[in-house]
Order: sequence, then C-alpha cells, then structure tokens
Amino acid sequence: MPVFHLDMKDLPPGFPTGFPVPDGATLVLAQSARDGAWEHAAWRRTKRPFTEYADRLRAFGCEFGTVPAAEFADFVPTMCMVRYSLRRAGQVGGVSFYHDWCKPAQQPSRWFVSVVWQTHRDPARAPAEPAEFCIPPQQFTAGETVLAMREAALAMSEALASLAHCQHDPTFPLWMHRRLAPLIEGLSPDRLAAVRHACLTMTSNWTYHRMVRMRLPLAHDDAGYLYPPDVRQAIASLDPDQVIGVEALLVLRTAATVLGPLFHNLHTAELVEGAGRLVRTVEGLRTDQLTELREVCRHIVARRHAPPASP
Repeated sequence: MPVFHLDMKDLPPGFPTGFPVPDGATLVLAQSARDGAWEHAAWRRTKRPFTEYADRLRAFGCEFGTVPAAEFADFVPTMCMVRYSLRRAGQVGGVSFYHDWCKPAQQPSRWFVSVVWQTHRDPARAPAEPAEFCIPPQQFTAGETVLAMREAALAMSEALASLAHCQHDPTFPLWMHRRLAPLIEGLSPDRLAAVRHACLTMTSNWTYHRMVRMRLPLAHDDAGYLYPPDVRQAIASLDPDQVIGVEALLVLRTAATVLGPLFHNLHTAELVEGAGRLVRTVEGLRTDQLTELREVCRHIVARRHAPPASP
C-alpha cells in the first residue's frame, strides 16, 4: 500500500535514521506492507546511473549479501538488474539497481534504485542467513566493474553512431578519435594503459578458459601492460598521444562484447552460485586494478552525458 507520510528526507518512517537518499534523484515510489513488516522506496535519475550509491550504503554501515535468483531472474535480461540483500545493526533489507528497457545497442535514459527495508521480523518465519553474509570484496568489485564496462561501451556506441563513416576510409581512425576523445578527457595515458591491460586480461581469461572462442594476439609494452598489435596497427596513422586513447576504448568495447553473457546473469546469486565464472574472468587482476577500471568506465559514462562546454 502507498505511504503518505514521509520523513524529512522523503523516506518511509520505518527506515533507519540517517539512511542515505540518492543524490539528484526523484522519489517515484513509497510503499508499506499492510502488516507493517517492510517498507519500500524507489528513486529515478536521468542521464547517469546510481554508481555511487552502493558506496554510500557501505559507508552507512550496510553489509551486502545475496538473494535467491528466482526472486528477480525474470527482470535481469531486459533491465540489467543487479540486486543485493542488506544487513545493518540486526536489521535487513535489499537494494536493486536497474534501468528502463532499451534496445541492446541503445543507451538507457532513466536509471532506478529501489530499497526494501524490513521494519520488523518474525524470527520463526525469517529465513536462515548464510554464515558468510558478505560478498568477498573482489567479487563485489568485479561485478560492479563488469556492469560499468557495459555502460561505458553503450556510451561509446552512442558517440560513434551519430554519424556514419566508412571504416575503409583512410581518415576513419582520425574521425573515430574525434568522436571518442571527449569521453576520455582528463584521463592520463597511464590510466588508459592500465584500463587497456585490465580489459585485455579479462578478455584473455575468457579465451583461455574457453568461455568464448576468438583469436586474441597480444603483446606487452615497455611498462609491461598488454596491448593488441593488430588494433595498434589499424590506427597507426594517429599521433602517438592519440593512439593510446582510441586503443583503450576499442579494447574496452571489445571486452564488453565478449563478456556479454555475464550481463544477464550478474545478479547476487551469480556472485555466489556462479562465482567461478566471475573469478576466472578477473584472474590475474588485483582489486585496485578492477576499481580503477570501474572508475574510468564511470568517467566515460559521465562525460557522454555531460553538458557541452560553452564556446
């Protein structure tokens, strides 16, 4: 049933005091169970996903756990939903991140976050919680990173689709650089090289473990980072300082395509029941490398939706 009395932060009254409300979002739904057992709030935001909200929940003291896949599996393929259970100070709830429906190659226009909080529980009816409630940090970061890669790849596709250009035209690499350069403005060559290395490592893992069949020639640069010689040769007409940016973005988009099967299964059940696939995907990468890749992907998405600079 709808909730008509909200607190000063536009939250149903049963939520914990100080529970974080997403920034720049519009409350679109507030509900309460007829028996008062739970309350539900959902927010909508345009132009950018709620990528920072999980960190705010963690800072508030929430621990992230798993939920049964059957509870929401039907929504995952169309809305790219990722859902976690929450626990804090003996109370429990759940949070879901998703977006409006869109075609596979189309960037979503509206993102949503939904929180259900149990205001009281009957111990006799409450399901037993797993002994290891928290998702291991690397698995959690890996899941966030893979989803961020998808959003960044969609932003790139949107940037490249607005104008047609023949790939066999000698000016194609320069045209591509001009279209993609705004997405990586402010990123240093070292960060882009690290992103390229992480994406190629993940793609290589899928090839090595036979999760996908593809030809993937790789080499190492002077800093020990992986790079694809065939891609570098294809954009060799660019200036050296332009090559690394275009190369990193092309590698990122390829990796997002290769890792596509994870997008429809990357809910919290996947992080536990199907953890092997995710762990194999990020094999050889440290948590800080995954975090760096995730933040660069978020930068790309934010730059795609940033207002144009004043002339």
